[in-house]
Amino acid sequence: MKYLLLCAAVLLSTATISATEENLLQNPGFENARKNGLPLSWGISNPKDGECALDDQVVHSGKYSLRFSNIEGYISCQQSFGEMSTLDHDFRLSGWVKYDNIRNDTVDFKTHRLPFFGIWTTQKGRNSFTFNALSFPPGSSDWQFFEIIYRWEDIQGMIAKRNFADRPTHWAVRINISQQPGTVWFDDLSFVRLPAVVSLRAQLNSQEYIANARNAILSLSLINASAEQESVVKLCITAQDSQAVLVQQEHPVRGEVSTAILPIRELPVGAYRLTCTPADTNIQPSQLLFNIAADPFAE
Repeated sequence: MKYLLLCAAVLLSTATISATEENLLQNPGFENARKNGLPLSWGISNPKDGECALDDQVVHSGKYSLRFSNIEGYISCQQSFGEMSTLDHDFRLSGWVKYDNIRNDTVDFKTHRLPFFGIWTTQKGRNSFTFNALSFPPGSSDWQFFEIIYRWEDIQGMIAKRNFADRPTHWAVRINISQQPGTVWFDDLSFVRLPAVVSLRAQLNSQEYIANARNAILSLSLINASAEQESVVKLCITAQDSQAVLVQQEHPVRGEVSTAILPIRELPVGAYRLTCTPADTNIQPSQLLFNIAADPFAE
């Protein structure tokens, strides 16, 4: 599955959650325990399939970390966030992980799977899309920081491709360990809702045009913008194999959709790039590709 995820390893000093950011996970550092010794606020499934316990000897910070080891079947540990309609923003998931003798191979018809930690979706109690935040090789590692940005539009785009009856209905942040003889520890986890980012949406009325036939129509709008927000967008058309600007315009854009007519009728047959660059540097530019083909009915 392809989905755009922004991953970055950062220094410890940047791992501290800002005072303005709310960690949506309860008991994210596993400092609070139930009477049975398992972490409070986390739902544990199949705890008898291996060892899932709070560890007071190997920690990143505080008194405890959460340890999984010698998993014969699978164990999951999660916090549920309800219906998919609540997955309505970009989110950042981060934390610290340490592991020892983690395997990713098949022996005697048993496949040892790398640990999963991320967004886990379900539909009528069945597993659906999963989005793993962990990306590390098998073996052993001391404590390392991980961080991933989940883009709402990317996740929604994937779900929209599935038949409506098969789309996930609920989601959770979940740790899932399956048939893993090694040991993995988690500590100091964070799941933060990110503020809506203003972005530029640009769409051409076609990707294929006929030479000397018609001009292009470009639709522009600002996503997540306030009613008053506006930016001027510079529109530049170049050949895909050149930096020379062939057509240039400036066009104001707001939250509602506006259109611009691009004079491409006189451009020769070829492959072209349209770059849309807002004057506001906080808004990401957009780039579109299109082709101009010869008229098949021309003499």
